[in-house]
Amino acid sequence: PKTDADFASVARGEPLDTEQSERAKQHLAATSSEHLGTVPGIDARELSQTGWGVIFSSDEDQAVIDALRILLDWRQSKAGPLYKEFKKETGYTPKMTKAEFLKDADGFGPVNPKHGVPYYLMIVGSPEKIPFRFQYQVDVQYAVGRIHFDTIDEYRMYAESVVAAEKGNLTLPKEAAFFGVANPGDTATLGSSQQLIQPLRDFTLGLEQGWNVNCPPPEETTRAKLIEIVNNAPALVITASHGLGVSMDHPKHLT
Repeated sequence: PKTDADFASVARGEPLDTEQSERAKQHLAATSSEHLGTVPGIDARELSQTGWGVIFSSDEDQAVIDALRILLDWRQSKAGPLYKEFKKETGYTPKMTKAEFLKDADGFGPVNPKHGVPYYLMIVGSPEKIPFRFQYQVDVQYAVGRIHFDTIDEYRMYAESVVAAEKGNLTLPKEAAFFGVANPGDTATLGSSQQLIQPLRDFTLGLEQGWNVNCPPPEETTRAKLIEIVNNAPALVITASHGLGVSMDHPKHLT
């Protein structure tokens, strides 16, 4: 008889990985703790304590790295010795596992940034270069994000705008939008609307800084409404919804 894990492995076309399985079990045990994220005593708002790192594929174009340099230098100025660049020999290589990347760092439980891998990590590149699977595995313990643009200029503009905003040279009105789809009979979207979007809206409304908040009711959460919200360029947009589901033979599927 086959287990669920056996079927999942066949569906992904991958062999069962005993090491990953053991790490998953260890993480499951660790999540019984009330404290996740970093080890106690670290202020998650201070990069000098959490560290900050960037992950490139080992064959990433040097021009992309150079285009992001203004942002990387800015992050290093804040994170100090806990700043890390994973590139070239230390960058992501095809089929690299979470365990191979983390090596002796924290593979489960709260993260100690002094163990070699910063808590905050930014992946650079497409999912063809660095798969989502790798990202989501590392994201179990670490705070992982990703950027991917089509051109060098877009990477440069992104880096320059982030640094300008953080230095106070670029500001937007305090406009926030929370867009939560809640489909009838759909437990997932009803839950995200009621337990994520609405509490975030209420929290933001209660801030002393005085944010203007746009949070359309579920019956108005249409594609047209979302486009309208984004076109108004608020400082913050948070959405929660499903992706589009189509039949197996639908032409919208990628070949």
